[in-house]
Amino acid sequence: MLTTFGRTLAELLSNRLSLLDAGILQCSLGESGVAIGGVDALVRRVLSQAGSALYAPGAEGISPVARVLGEARSSHLLDVTHAKVWQQVVDMTDLPARLTAQFLQAEYSLVILPARITEESQYLRVPVPVGAYV
Repeated sequence: MLTTFGRTLAELLSNRLSLLDAGILQCSLGESGVAIGGVDALVRRVLSQAGSALYAPGAEGISPVARVLGEARSSHLLDVTHAKVWQQVVDMTDLPARLTAQFLQAEYSLVILPARITEESQYLRVPVPVGAYV
């Protein structure tokens, strides 16, 4: 597996690997060869393919994944919310200019979903890093 942080670089690596050695087989996860992709995309594929099997209890009554990562999260963590939707939210509301579509998308995927926040009071209790909203 060859990973990077961005899709563009993953595509470039895939093209250059062929130039480096045409005999190297490029493949999907779980197949023989080299799987190339962004870290997020590869993790998404692993989680999607594994499904609920990741949380099947082991010999001690808890899955190894749950022991390390905690109980299963909402399946919505794997959903993709397109940037266009977040821009529509910004356009329909009277939010301060610093609350951009990109901010809302990041806040939703990195704070609200992982913490399973369903109420404003829960959101307001989330610790905020010093200087995060300056």
